[in-house]
Amino acid sequence: EINYLRAQIARISAGTHISPIDYFKFEEEDEDESMAEGRDSYTLNVEFEPLQVEELVEPSLMNWVHHVQHILPQGRCVWVNPAVKGEAEDFEDEEEEEEEEGLEEIQQEEGPPLLTPISQDYDVDGLPAWSAARTSDLVPRYAVAFLRSNAWPGAYAFGVDKKFENVYIGWGQ
Repeated sequence: EINYLRAQIARISAGTHISPIDYFKFEEEDEDESMAEGRDSYTLNVEFEPLQVEELVEPSLMNWVHHVQHILPQGRCVWVNPAVKGEAEDFEDEEEEEEEEGLEEIQQEEGPPLLTPISQDYDVDGLPAWSAARTSDLVPRYAVAFLRSNAWPGAYAFGVDKKFENVYIGWGQ
């Protein structure tokens, strides 16, 4: 059960850690790399201009992005080809090699890149993946934007000015 719990926590974290757009940026040296390779690191954007609460709760959800790598169906963040042998497996006999030749070529799994807007998340039972609202309509100048995950009930993100946070209070359902 401990392995299942760890895997479930990783899935929830990967799917629910979000931040306001432009809060993080890709490192300068990564800009030269092609987008096909994907980027796996970013830095804090010191020139970040905070968004207003009204912008953070827009129904388009274009002002929030994922800042944690997606977990592939394989169970990893970076795809590993199971057909490629490691150095420790070189001693396999010829019969196993012949069996592997008959296998179809494995399709590489790809997930969304880092800093992808949450508006591109899959819908959940006909609902968008996230629901956005303000904490108060009575006193808007003190309101905080918050988002609730419809994929992982109990996952919330909130933001105001240059502050944001993610929290999960649930049981992995």
